[in-house]
Amino acid sequence: MAEQKELVTGTCKCGKVEVNVDTSVKTNVVHCLCKGCRDWTGTPVWTVAIYKGPAAKAVSITKGDDVLKRYRHPGLSYDRCFCSECGTSILNMMEKGGVKLFAGVSTCIF
Repeated sequence: MAEQKELVTGTCKCGKVEVNVDTSVKTNVVHCLCKGCRDWTGTPVWTVAIYKGPAAKAVSITKGDDVLKRYRHPGLSYDRCFCSECGTSILNMMEKGGVKLFAGVSTCIF
């Protein structure tokens, strides 16, 4: 019997970007205190669920790809993605050849 997906949906503050996460996929949730994450979120800590390798398939953008903007700071190997309408930090994502290698989902969207 195939394992059943447990989907949770998160949105930006204005609701124009929607992200589904399959919570049946095991992951780590971390509190990042680095300067980059503090600057990115405007908070003293960024709580993020990290999905690496095949687990990154658990994260999908289901709405708002047209307003989701990506920013790559020099020196980073991934994109920081945010809603261009309300500015909510949605996730960090690394893709190569159309394959998602990494997704760090901001827990503030749930």
